[in-house]
Amino acid sequence: MENVKNGYASFHESDHFKKRMELFKTDPLYKKGVVFLGNSITEQGDWKGLFPEKKVSNRGIGGDNTFGVLARLDEIIASKPEKIFLMIGINDLGSRQWEVSLILENYNKIVDKIRKGTPKTKLYIQSVLPLNDSILKGASYKNKADIIIKLNTELRLLGNSKCAGFIDLYSLFHNGDNVLESRYTRDGIHLLPEGYNLWAEFLKNNNYL
Repeated sequence: MENVKNGYASFHESDHFKKRMELFKTDPLYKKGVVFLGNSITEQGDWKGLFPEKKVSNRGIGGDNTFGVLARLDEIIASKPEKIFLMIGINDLGSRQWEVSLILENYNKIVDKIRKGTPKTKLYIQSVLPLNDSILKGASYKNKADIIIKLNTELRLLGNSKCAGFIDLYSLFHNGDNVLESRYTRDGIHLLPEGYNLWAEFLKNNNYL
């Protein structure tokens, strides 16, 4: 566990993390609003533009992982959001190379803290998205299809048992071969505008938002 602790400490010293946390101070959360919470995949989404009729806030931080999300929940809980859409875990599996058991341990801590701090909030766990190895540059993120499926299987159980639900975006974005559709991605992991449009339409059509 020492490596995990060291990774966690060094992560919180990253310039991008600190810049995003400073930016959040100038963009306070809405009371009883909607929060998209996660890593760079969430950060790069224009959630206010996709849901202009909603009080939506973006709390994505590039490079974030389950430890990072757990460490910055206080601000989110204090706003007593109506809904939280959480997507986190691909950096845990990729750059950090952490085991699913550790990720799930952190997920349970995240869920328990939110449920205790703001019990009326509807927390949705969104699946980790598939990757496209053929255009991925980061070697540590390649060959992760099996472990992503394993993590999502566990997240489905957690979302359906302790949260408002599990949202299966994985199935929406893969091409039948557990590969992220190339038309939705620019680099094998992050999404193009077409991908965010698909995501938003899915949430709308299924009455999540």
